[in-house]
Amino acid sequence: MEWLEADHHIHTAYSGHSDPAMTIPRIAREAKKAGLRKIVVLEHFPEISPKTKMVADWRESAKDTSALEAIARDISESDAAGNLKGIRVLRGIEVDADPFALDGSLMLPKAEGFDVVVVSAHVFPGGGAFWFDNVTLPPTAARATVERWFDWMEKVLASAAAHSLAHPGDLIGARGLIGRFDEPGILSRFGKLFDIMADRGIAFELNELLGRKLPDDVRESYPSLVRLAKSRGVRFCVATDAHRPDAIGQYTWVPALIREADLGSKDIVELGPSD
Repeated sequence: MEWLEADHHIHTAYSGHSDPAMTIPRIAREAKKAGLRKIVVLEHFPEISPKTKMVADWRESAKDTSALEAIARDISESDAAGNLKGIRVLRGIEVDADPFALDGSLMLPKAEGFDVVVVSAHVFPGGGAFWFDNVTLPPTAARATVERWFDWMEKVLASAAAHSLAHPGDLIGARGLIGRFDEPGILSRFGKLFDIMADRGIAFELNELLGRKLPDDVRESYPSLVRLAKSRGVRFCVATDAHRPDAIGQYTWVPALIREADLGSKDIVELGPSD
């Protein structure tokens, strides 16, 4: 599959929770070994690392753009040193939607100067917890959180200047807030999101790492989301969300999603400036 020769979501050593070996030269070398033609190297904003155990700390870290600046410097220096020959390396950002304002704004209001802007949501709406926190909600609270998430995401997708939506459904699927993605009420709400994405040209990220985060029954129902997005005119991009060298360009779940949803070359795009 030619579209698996790109990887639109690769993290670096600057993330604070990736393998320290994830330097730009090493990333480029591993990407070429994996047969990739094009990669997007990015980092979270705000940073999510062991230093940001509390959401309040994460919010405060939105003043720090040093990791993003370091990536730009490293790409430039690696290019000048000839380490990027044979592969196209784009500078990206994975920027969170603001979970406190809930008005569709991003934590970095002007995400400018990046080749690719990936919008994501790692914090529960309202700012109560990270997606990975050990939070168990009773059914009524879980349903309310899911509805709040959908309302928030509609505003985000309608206003954010983004190329793609990172790991769609991660926040509500990986935390057990829903039973399955193919529940009629869930599909109906996602349909509204996909209409906005299609209208604004925001790609659905087929994210390899997400396949390992989702509970088995939730993962089993994920192809229904992909098929629905396709039916609404959304296009897709492929990404590993790699945090270590041996994950770069290594796709297993993503090809299965592509087959199950019967996606073709017209459905899958490569993000960023044209060659």
